Amino acid sequence: MSAPAGVRVDVEAAVRRLEELAAAWSAGEWTDGHAAELYRLAAPRSRMATWDLFEELARRIQGVEDAARTLLGGGR
Repeated sequence: MSAPAGVRVDVEAAVRRLEELAAAWSAGEWTDGHAAELYRLAAPRSRMATWDLFEELARRIQGVEDAARTLLGGGR
């Protein structure tokens, strides 16, 4: 599933920015500006674009979980 023609979302850039926003939250540096930006990232111009973003986030999370299992010797 991907965004319809004419709706472009740079998923890689959005994921990087979400990681930066998460770091700001963790560091206690959260501002109203961060909240507004998070809202804009989470509400692109189409539901399909939002789906693309969350699919990429899910892939990355699964990759981190797989790496942790491997490092801890649990395999998959």
